[in-house]
Amino acid sequence: MKNNFIHQDLSILPCTEITCDIYDHKEESILWVEIKGKCSHGSQGEDYGKFLYQKIGLALLSFQPLAILIDMRELEYSYGDRIINLFQIFQDVVIYPDKGFITSFVLSDKNRFGLSSLIQIDFKHAESDFHLDLNSAYDHLIKRYDEI
Repeated sequence: MKNNFIHQDLSILPCTEITCDIYDHKEESILWVEIKGKCSHGSQGEDYGKFLYQKIGLALLSFQPLAILIDMRELEYSYGDRIINLFQIFQDVVIYPDKGFITSFVLSDKNRFGLSSLIQIDFKHAESDFHLDLNSAYDHLIKRYDEI
């Protein structure tokens, strides 16, 4: 019977273009995800979308946080649709079905224009999950976290 199955290795795909470091808050149920590097253009960057999906997905399942700060200030991104996996993971992994994850994204001039071509980003709306400043992103996250 085992001959009908193929062994699958579940290691995270390697990625040399970008890094994704995960930090777990010492007291609260919050993760800090720090993404750095330079994304290749278009379909050349196929692997980084899968890499981010796997790495962040594993962190969500392992630590089961209520809130996630995604720090992308040092990520260079111009165009291509592979990075959409980064945003999809928060819909695909469901730990708290009635609430979902509290997220706050920190962007910069290195990526905000490229990302805004893929998703709706409103920096002016007070309740937006997207910020250009680390402190405002963190404050927004903590405010929503304290409300639960």
